[in-house]
Amino acid sequence: MSKPGTTSSRTVSIECQDVQAALRRGEMPEPDALTEHVEDCPVCEALVAAQEPLAGALRAPDEPFAFDELLAEVDAAIERDQGARAWLHSQPTPWRMLLAVLGAAIVPVAIMLTWGRVDLGVYPTNRWVVDLFVLIAPLALALVVVLRPVHRPAWPRWVEPVAVGLGVLAVLVGPMLVVAHQDHPASLGGTGPDLWRAAAVCLGLGTAMGLPLVPWLTALRRQGEGWSQPTLLAAVGAGITGVLAIFMHCPIVAPEHLLLGHATVLVPFVVLGLWGLRR
Repeated sequence: MSKPGTTSSRTVSIECQDVQAALRRGEMPEPDALTEHVEDCPVCEALVAAQEPLAGALRAPDEPFAFDELLAEVDAAIERDQGARAWLHSQPTPWRMLLAVLGAAIVPVAIMLTWGRVDLGVYPTNRWVVDLFVLIAPLALALVVVLRPVHRPAWPRWVEPVAVGLGVLAVLVGPMLVVAHQDHPASLGGTGPDLWRAAAVCLGLGTAMGLPLVPWLTALRRQGEGWSQPTLLAAVGAGITGVLAIFMHCPIVAPEHLLLGHATVLVPFVVLGLWGLRR
């Protein structure tokens, strides 16, 4: 027997290149000639055995690669990714983190300084520290996860769901704790006939206070998604900011009000985040 890739004396004017060319065209050589050739050529024998799948793989594409169209799409994407948003997510990670912290802090701090809760003088200091820590800790975790540099290994898959879960749990802690105090008249409202009205006001205000952080965080992300396509965690972080902001203003301490008027601020942000992920 001859070496692979060569032809024997019985080969009828057909070479390996002819077999491959025929397969590319979706054709097959004459059966007799093919049989004669493959007896002494294991390579062509394997090619012929594959037949249709291999022929489709070897066949040239019907249309040439549209390089010009691809280049035009890249140019258009570069043109769109300009301006302030491009500058924001191009900054080094420490600067992006600082900008994110400032964005998350500016509304709650402004509310505290200009429209702060009237019961602050009688609010227990220990409880005040606990309430702030419970909200700020998951917010800080959300910022760290959302602003992860793209050149570093991605977080494990479980990190973002756990961070989201901690954010949801954080807004539920206040309603589950004992009443902080009952030493100010303004803190005793928001219950009974006024429960739903007061809760609706806080829900609306908290949502409005947290919404600006959604486009801010998504602009700071290196992935560069649009403001309408935030990750779930970015939306939850913005929602926690809204809860923190309304906590800085509202003096009502009743658990039912904290549950219906404060904790529910997170609901529109979760909906927004899930919608963004679907898109």
